[in-house]
Amino acid sequence: MSQRVDVVVVGGGPAGAATALELARAGVEVVVLDRACFPRDKPCGDFLHPLGTAALDRMGVLAEVLPQAQELQGMLVVSPQGREVFAPFVCGAGLALRRVVLDHAILQAARRAGAEVHTGRPVRAVGRRGRCWEVCTDQGTLEARILVGADGMQSRVARAAGLRRRTLLRGRYALGTYVRGLTAHRGFGEMHLGRGAYCGVSVFPYGLANLTLVLPREALRAQARALRPGQAADVLEHALRSFPSLRARLPAGRMSGQRSGASSSPTQGGRRGGWRWSGPSLLLPPGCA
Repeated sequence: MSQRVDVVVVGGGPAGAATALELARAGVEVVVLDRACFPRDKPCGDFLHPLGTAALDRMGVLAEVLPQAQELQGMLVVSPQGREVFAPFVCGAGLALRRVVLDHAILQAARRAGAEVHTGRPVRAVGRRGRCWEVCTDQGTLEARILVGADGMQSRVARAAGLRRRTLLRGRYALGTYVRGLTAHRGFGEMHLGRGAYCGVSVFPYGLANLTLVLPREALRAQARALRPGQAADVLEHALRSFPSLRARLPAGRMSGQRSGASSSPTQGGRRGGWRWSGPSLLLPPGCA
């Protein structure tokens, strides 16, 4: 079965959903396709710059997400020597906001504006036919004059259009999870700088915090080789020794949430010492999210 529309957007994350929202409000016939079923979680630092907050306001979804967000007045930057610098924002408030909330809110706004949204529908093939694009799914083929690729770093659309540049892993990986019991600097996002590594922290208003470490690939491999297979908690706890001021705030920290999505090396749950894991973390090159 074939369907002809003005625009097909592949990818229902913030970029794709926001594009579809604006097009639908302008009266354009637009279809959004995403292989994931929403709402879904997404590996991310869960931090939104004040300009992102303003964009949500313009889209009309800020009021919807605010009850589940922590407003941020600035960033705390911690040096490798432990020196703390509080840097206030000068252009409004940022947000600590989980992607499972953010992505779903924008996609639902696009749907309400008139966009046709299909989640759980992966794109199988993309090609040109005359002046139109053809997008093939298991449910049929879509034809459109304009095709928007918002499907991530390994974009099928970018490959089909000959636009994909070679992806380099750049020698670093991110390891992210959610924690409970973190004493927070309320109203500030955090960036902890280590020697060859860094860690971002976003704390939400309901006691959960996002903790994402970015480590050199070789350092992470060396740690992993010294531990039993699947002991992600051990890897993370060992890596946190590079950030003593942050580690000291987690005397009884508990790894809480399962991080879902495409992972280059998913790890299995485990338990060690004071850390408790209820689901796998994700290990992936920065930028994959």
